[in-house]
Amino acid sequence: MACRISGIDSGRPAVANVVGKIAPGNNNSTPTGILGVKGSTNWNAGTTFSVHVGNPSNTHPIPIAGADYDQLIVYSPLNLNNALLAGSASVGVKVGDRFTILQTLQGSITGKFKGDIGGSINTVVDHVFIGGQKFSVEYNANSVVLTVAQMHLTAFTLTTSANPSVYGQEVTYTATIIPEIGASFASSSPFITASRLSVTHSP
Repeated sequence: MACRISGIDSGRPAVANVVGKIAPGNNNSTPTGILGVKGSTNWNAGTTFSVHVGNPSNTHPIPIAGADYDQLIVYSPLNLNNALLAGSASVGVKVGDRFTILQTLQGSITGKFKGDIGGSINTVVDHVFIGGQKFSVEYNANSVVLTVAQMHLTAFTLTTSANPSVYGQEVTYTATIIPEIGASFASSSPFITASRLSVTHSP
């Protein structure tokens, strides 16, 4: 069955073989929500589970499901079966924030997602990038939890407009920061330029 399922508390629709997108939020004025699915649910490589994660309530490190982030509740066992994990992340999330994006209330979760593991789509073992944000992934018997992880830098350089400088001279420092593949900053530019500084002592 090809489908796109989205909504907020939408009455636990029964779903069979899902080929398409499952998005718990309505993706409009209220981008997050909780969606319940009952009946036998089969995911596969053609299934995309799209979640939005954020923390506008500032309840760090435990955001509120449905209000801050999407959550899917399945009333049956579920095999992830290489379904694609995708979505978006808000700027306000902090390292350590935990998001229980998937729960089963009857039966267990088996299998793994595929997703962006850093420049390529592959099996998600312990981390994934969603919306440029890095998350560690925890597969439990009845839940899947994402935790905001600290991204790494692949390069950091600091340059100056004058080196050496002289007393009273204005100097501009420019930092170039490049994150690991798959990660991104709030700004699309890797360049951070400080205001001009006046040298008040001899170098």
